[in-house]
Amino acid sequence: MLYVIDDPTADKSQFTPFAVVGGDHHIHAWKQPDPETRIMSSLHVLMQGIQAARSMDVPLIVNGDLTHDKNNLNPVVTSELMDLFTQEKANGSRIILNVGNHERTEKYHNLHTLKCFEPVVDFVASEPHLIRLERHGSALKLNIMLVPFYYNHKQAMADIDLHNLWAQVPTGEPLVFVGHYPVDGAEVNGIKPHFGIKLEDFRPQQFEALLFNDIHKAQPVSEKAYHLGCTHQNTFGEEGYKYGWWALGLWGNDPTAVTIARLPTVAAEFYTGPEGTQITVEDYVREKPATVIAKSLEEQGAPRIQLSNASLGESVERYLTYQVEQGLLMQEMKAKMLRAVMEILRPANAPGAR
Repeated sequence: MLYVIDDPTADKSQFTPFAVVGGDHHIHAWKQPDPETRIMSSLHVLMQGIQAARSMDVPLIVNGDLTHDKNNLNPVVTSELMDLFTQEKANGSRIILNVGNHERTEKYHNLHTLKCFEPVVDFVASEPHLIRLERHGSALKLNIMLVPFYYNHKQAMADIDLHNLWAQVPTGEPLVFVGHYPVDGAEVNGIKPHFGIKLEDFRPQQFEALLFNDIHKAQPVSEKAYHLGCTHQNTFGEEGYKYGWWALGLWGNDPTAVTIARLPTVAAEFYTGPEGTQITVEDYVREKPATVIAKSLEEQGAPRIQLSNASLGESVERYLTYQVEQGLLMQEMKAKMLRAVMEILRPANAPGAR
């Protein structure tokens, strides 16, 4: 059975952490890279995980989808991550990256976008890999079967058999599955989609616990399986979710008492205003990074607009990005909405202001 500590204030005096785990970070550069935009907020949350792991003297495991753009890496994202990982490796941080579906190339299975980070982190898992961890002078031990995303998940389990990783786990020591897969039974926006990936496919009887990423909402899948959710809010559709990294370890001296404890993160948030909300420059500028979701003022029912922060007196045009809901991708609709929102937010002294 897996024990879950969701309350950050709960007593953890008998908890021994072995690693900090989290995934679905989705760093991207959809907005300009200034201190109050998405990429900087994402890096800030990544640092929170790195610092938590270093304070516990355990490795950080990023369980897939560190980055967002499929089949390529944005140069800004790559540069920022290379700098951060290089510095943190010098500081003694141990960072392990697991390949997720946003990083695996579908056409060429052996290619993935995390390969460039191999020199500046401890390890990048592009195929199943066993990690053996010890604490308290090897008195306590924990084994992690790190399983990256495969488009055929059963092939991932076949590779574990092929490399005979099971034989590397000493008898009596706990084994935890950590992988990037959506499992049937997980809830997404109030429904439970059929992914075609069953928990039984991962042979749960061979593990003390199974931890998954890919579904962004943290939730149990069974008594011993858990979707960890995402480290911070990615879209307005995730409003109200609980976010964070998770400390993975054992409770007391019991090798079967695998426990995870949520480590909440602080980051920019999305929130949805009332329908027809009028956004002014004063509303737009906040003391903390925030993203305002508002309806177009031109017509009710138009797709939502996603706005990042700007400083007073500056033109918002270079900060403005937009995201159109599915089914409304016509170029004329996007252009019409963009003009409407820019008119609302353009400072009085900006070029072209009325």
